[in-house]
Amino acid sequence: MYGRLLALALAIVAMVPATAALAQVEVTLGEEKARRVVSEVDRLDVRGVRGKFRGIRVYALDRAAVDIAKIDVLYSDGSTFTEDRGRPIRLDDRDVRTRILGPRDGNGPEKFIDEIVLYYKTAPGEPRQAPIRVVGITSKSGARAVRPRRSATPAVVRPSSGTIPSRPTTSTPVSAAPGSVTAGGDVLFGVQYVGFNIDRDVIKIGRELGKFSRIRLRVLDNDLFLNEMRVVYTNGEPDVLAVSANVPANSRTRWFDLKDERFIKEIQLVYKSRPGFRGQSRVEVYGEFAEGWFSEPKKDGSGAIVYESEAFKHSNNRGWLYLGGQQPKFFSVSLKKGIGYETDAISVARNWGFNRMRLDVKDRAITLNRVTVVYGDGTTDAVPVGEKVEGGSSFGPIQLKRKPISEIQVSYRSRVFDKTATGKAQAFVEFWAQ
Repeated sequence: MYGRLLALALAIVAMVPATAALAQVEVTLGEEKARRVVSEVDRLDVRGVRGKFRGIRVYALDRAAVDIAKIDVLYSDGSTFTEDRGRPIRLDDRDVRTRILGPRDGNGPEKFIDEIVLYYKTAPGEPRQAPIRVVGITSKSGARAVRPRRSATPAVVRPSSGTIPSRPTTSTPVSAAPGSVTAGGDVLFGVQYVGFNIDRDVIKIGRELGKFSRIRLRVLDNDLFLNEMRVVYTNGEPDVLAVSANVPANSRTRWFDLKDERFIKEIQLVYKSRPGFRGQSRVEVYGEFAEGWFSEPKKDGSGAIVYESEAFKHSNNRGWLYLGGQQPKFFSVSLKKGIGYETDAISVARNWGFNRMRLDVKDRAITLNRVTVVYGDGTTDAVPVGEKVEGGSSFGPIQLKRKPISEIQVSYRSRVFDKTATGKAQAFVEFWAQ
């Protein structure tokens, strides 16, 4: 009996070093504050933090409430992990931290992290800015890991080839119009359909949409083979981002970084669908605004607010910024309301408010019923209209409160009878702010 007890004791002692080696260590990667705006995006550059990590965890500080819509983790090997549940993660004084977020639920290999991107905002009813802390989860040995030294001019693998790192996405097409900001904060550049034969498409961008730092693709319905993806900047300089590359169906590629932060003239795509029973591929092209395009206003020495954001100084459109566009139907059919007006919601990128807004109507006249501006604090301004707006003309400007805008809701319809309409298409309505 004593022999069995001794053997058990020795086994327990032998297990202690192994358990200690697997002990969880938390390393602080950075802290940020969620402001009371919709779809705020903050980036934590953690390349200067020592350690390899198998996951991350986010803490809410000071008992503040925050909603996290999505988190992207970018690793030094080029791979990406995304936490996106389709609904916000709520942190507050009752649930102050997330579970471990990472590949295989935080049980994957330890890797160096380059950047963490947070898509979040303060929770409804929270009057303060919500501070959060991001920590890396690792082992004792992982916390001591040091990144390999890089040369002063690190080699950048351009262009990409082979299978492009991607993450799964739903098969539902985006409903936003080209040039619009989507719910996640990305700007939709355009949509194309690609068959089995090699096709070449050009998506025009232009300076009016703003300055961008990176782009990515969303591919639906069928696998895609990219012969070449090329960006042409407004100064004419080309930038080849991918050649001979594969993108799986129903996936969203990693971000492709551009050369610095640039205005884009166009994106050129040479590609074809990979044969499959689903037929064509649907390709959606997105961009992300440059970091300095929308920046928070500051106060000068006299206390006056100064808007240093490059977007507010952009003179290409005489100070007006393009917020997005929509194509209203000729009429909307509702089981409750019958035939009437269509209602669209246009998401607005992170901003700190505008003085006024206008609607430009193209191709065909519309009947504009109502415009509602939804601010980041939940308040609204509703402007009843109920009048015809001719194609080629504008409605407004509408005076706004100088505070962040989350979205614009518009009730309208394209007019069926319009002798001056260009072609038979529906109208297209652009939203501009200054």
